[in-house]
Amino acid sequence: MQEGVSLDEVLVTGNRNKPRTAIDSAVPIDNIRTSDIQNVGEASIQRALTFAIPSFNAQDQAISDATAGFAPADIRGLGPSRTLVLINGKRVNQQAQAYLNRTPGKGEVGVNLAAIPMAAIERVEVLRDGASSQYGSDAMAGVMNFILRKDSAFSTINAGTGVTSAGDGFQFNLDYNTTLPFGDGGRINLTLGYLDQALTNRAGSPGLASGDTSASSPQHVIDWATNNPTLGMIVGRPDLKQKNILVNISHPVGENSEFYTTHSFSDRWNRSFAYYRHPAWRGDVDASQFLAPTGQFEGYHPTFEGSIQDHFNVIGLDLDLGNDWRVDLSVTHGSNSIDYTVNRSVNRSYLAENDWSPRTFKPGGYTFSNVIQNADFTKTFSDKVSFSAGLELKEETFAAIKGDPFSRWGSGSDSFAGISSEQEGEWSRNNVGIYSGVDIDFTEKLLVSVAGRYEDYSDAGDNFSWKLASRYKLNQTTALRASVSTGFRAPTLHQQKISNTQYIIVAGSTEPLLQGTIQNGTAEARSLGIDDLTNETSQNFTAGITFGNGNGFSGSLDFYNIKVNDRVLFTSQISGEPGTDLGNRLQQAGVVAVQAWINAGNTNTTGMDFVINWKKDNLNLGLNGNFNKTTIDSIDTPTELGSVDIFDRREQSLIINSRPRSKVSFTVDYSADKFELGLYNTNFGPVTIANADASSTLDQELSSKLITDMRVTYKFTPNLSLTGIINNAFDVYPDVTDQSTGGTAGGRFLYSSEVSQQGQLGRNYNLSLRYRF
Repeated sequence: MQEGVSLDEVLVTGNRNKPRTAIDSAVPIDNIRTSDIQNVGEASIQRALTFAIPSFNAQDQAISDATAGFAPADIRGLGPSRTLVLINGKRVNQQAQAYLNRTPGKGEVGVNLAAIPMAAIERVEVLRDGASSQYGSDAMAGVMNFILRKDSAFSTINAGTGVTSAGDGFQFNLDYNTTLPFGDGGRINLTLGYLDQALTNRAGSPGLASGDTSASSPQHVIDWATNNPTLGMIVGRPDLKQKNILVNISHPVGENSEFYTTHSFSDRWNRSFAYYRHPAWRGDVDASQFLAPTGQFEGYHPTFEGSIQDHFNVIGLDLDLGNDWRVDLSVTHGSNSIDYTVNRSVNRSYLAENDWSPRTFKPGGYTFSNVIQNADFTKTFSDKVSFSAGLELKEETFAAIKGDPFSRWGSGSDSFAGISSEQEGEWSRNNVGIYSGVDIDFTEKLLVSVAGRYEDYSDAGDNFSWKLASRYKLNQTTALRASVSTGFRAPTLHQQKISNTQYIIVAGSTEPLLQGTIQNGTAEARSLGIDDLTNETSQNFTAGITFGNGNGFSGSLDFYNIKVNDRVLFTSQISGEPGTDLGNRLQQAGVVAVQAWINAGNTNTTGMDFVINWKKDNLNLGLNGNFNKTTIDSIDTPTELGSVDIFDRREQSLIINSRPRSKVSFTVDYSADKFELGLYNTNFGPVTIANADASSTLDQELSSKLITDMRVTYKFTPNLSLTGIINNAFDVYPDVTDQSTGGTAGGRFLYSSEVSQQGQLGRNYNLSLRYRF
């Protein structure tokens, strides 16, 4: 687990002028080493970081369609859209998929962290402070910078396997990392990775108690529900196969300059499952006798499969211009695509007209790409004054790809209706960013940093963000620090351009119904009073202290407040009463409700981070934590929607209650000549499931959960080791969800899919063999 940051470690993130050590920096920065991540025993980088970084949260999502292919991740509970992700200091493109289901991060767009192979990472630097004045859009909560291996002393092969105590979720992972010579003094660091993961299932067993059957139901439907108490549901982690390759290349140019280039490709297939179509839900399919003769229909279970590909490419020159001037010139290209497949389904409209339907559909997909050109200048005028400035040009492209004709016919393929000709399209935008910053060491004790950045998006408008930060050393191991800044986030192209129809659970119904998403900027959206999306803005304040004794003990304590204005929200399902204008328009569109993105939220997040580390000889102790609270100050409802609750209490709860309000970890690592031991305890704070009812009396608070992981490593030789890890050694699960919350789908969900603590895997066993040569 996280060992904390030694006060004399040099960090590059958040210090555009010049690298600084932890105690010298005016802002809080963590340095997570590769060993900290690998010791967690998780094959996915998102889940490993959840246990390694207290303020970071990400969990696999169950029954969440395309969201199951991407784990929504964030820092400080501010949502996936407000954490900037870098690789070697270069911006990583967003994923193509927006989160549309009721999970943490709903309505937002993140970065596919799973595309970064863990074996390629040297360390992860986490800037826990607003940084829009330095890096531009998205850096409201902070910045995660994945620093890649550049030169490995050994070639390393690591093979691992794992399984849950329930006997499912078997996984196998294999990765290889090596460094090859390149030219005269250059290096090629190569990483190959493979992961094969089987699904898990933690579905409830409501049987006849689900409310889907009654005394008047056909006998074969009653018999099926009696004999299949889980009602065919699969609720858990999806199965997947993933292949990665990453090449990180560098070569000296002259004495003090360097050419560098990075190329990464990831190919991932994953399969999640929609709601099992209970035979009582699909009487029309039963009557058609297409799937089974009369009296034998047992429903069907649509899959939701995604083929996800990621590309990340950088080429650049870091040049010494002389007289202490440097310039870093680079071009970055990144892309993510997802292509959907729905299996084991039917198109009910086509079946009704033709007495036949395909069972496999290609509903289409989405792609997102960007091209970024950077010129970053630095100048050291003296030991006391350093300067940075730069220019960024970026072009982004988002595309919706229509589905096959059968997936789009009538109401579309059951579970995910294909993207229609009206919904497909390709959209682009560009922006220019100009920034500058100055660090002044007025004395050896006092540092003042000032930064500003102007950004202009072709669709969302312009913004100027600034930052003022300072650090004052009390002695060589203790310093006070504080910063105040503004920030912004441009709405994504996804949020502006996506429109679709999808079967989801709609309030008041126990079975999935067809719901629509309205594209922003259209006449339909404007008729509801929904303006074209514009930039979110933020005000950030951080204050803290770093301390140590120069003899193995170090730590930091930081308080923060982040206010976000005009936050982009994905509305509740907006429906109209039959006979009303809105109700008639929805009926004509063939949907029961619509949702849309709107600048309507104003939130306030307050919290505290602490990192304490003590290292003596072979023993390392760590105590790290985050306490966090987000409130919604106001929701701005368009006058055209009158009394419509555009962001109901269940949607609000996803922002304020779906992530743990605290997370504290205590870690112990001991190493000897032949073995290593690790004991890691992480306490996930409470979360709340909100009831759809206007009263909070039926809400359920899920209690805190303490998760204990254990690690033993035996070294056969200095280059050959075997590691055994037990995750969640005491088999702790979240509290069982009360049916009174309205979030169990008639008892199908034993554990909530709307909130996130430690996940729903239970105890997990891992074994890995590592060989260096």
